[in-house]
Amino acid sequence: MAVRMGDLVEVEVELVGRKQRLASKAEDKDTLLRAVELVNSHADKIRESGRISGSEKITIMAALNIAHELLTLKTHGVDTANIRKQISDLEHKVDDIINDQKDLFES
Repeated sequence: MAVRMGDLVEVEVELVGRKQRLASKAEDKDTLLRAVELVNSHADKIRESGRISGSEKITIMAALNIAHELLTLKTHGVDTANIRKQISDLEHKVDDIINDQKDLFES
């Protein structure tokens, strides 16, 4: 579900079993949804393993697994300049989304 809020859209997602309302620039919505799918996919694998319980711990482990995959790619002769730029772009988008969230809930 997406609701327009000026330059932002509100996107309702389920992230690691919890419904979340996130604000995103319209052009970043698809990237945000793919990121949610990636985190959920990793979290599902961790949950299914049965070794870790609690959604906060599962979320942290999913983030660590994703970071590990990224770092593994960096060390296998992949063009890291392009990956660094993509990560930097994603960091800026995440910062924008977090700042937009603050504005959304402080109003």
